[in-house]
Amino acid sequence: MRRLLPLLVLALLAGSCGDAGSSTSATTTAPPRAGLVDPCPRSEPQFPVIVVSPTESMTITERPERIVSLSATHTEMLYAIGAADQVAGTDLTSDYPSEAMDTPKVDSFAFNLEEVLALDPDLVLLAFDFSGEVDALRAAGVGALLLPPAADLDEMAQQFRIVGQATGNSIVACEEVNRLRREINSLFDAYELP
Repeated sequence: MRRLLPLLVLALLAGSCGDAGSSTSATTTAPPRAGLVDPCPRSEPQFPVIVVSPTESMTITERPERIVSLSATHTEMLYAIGAADQVAGTDLTSDYPSEAMDTPKVDSFAFNLEEVLALDPDLVLLAFDFSGEVDALRAAGVGALLLPPAADLDEMAQQFRIVGQATGNSIVACEEVNRLRREINSLFDAYELP
């Protein structure tokens, strides 16, 4: 998320600026602030855990030890929450942090079930379900967690919490969300945005 944070903030700042060529409105809409920090848990929940995502709820019976990320965003999240030792493979676009470049690669846009299964995952994170990838993985006995791209800061924070819970890294995920919120809010303060 360190690579994505500047782009996210720029998009929010750009969204707060009015259209100089427009005479229809003299007001601008400020982007939403990143919210307040949340209290973090003192201990990790015990598995099995029930993970509630925007698309469904699923039970993860044991802490995943071999995670394949088919999304560069989720790869960054995994590394940010301290799950690097659980990452067994990533998609072709996962190049941050630099350690992610050394992981076995699979093509998330030309999904090949056998290629993913060869990495022996116990959990696969996906941002898209183009052609039934989730059902194919589950039919093969692999946990598949679909987390569509976040539309705003709240959804980003929610995804961090979900990935943290699903991987047994809830505490660090919460701390990372709070760190990002403080960083984003300090940028708002620096530019005197509401």
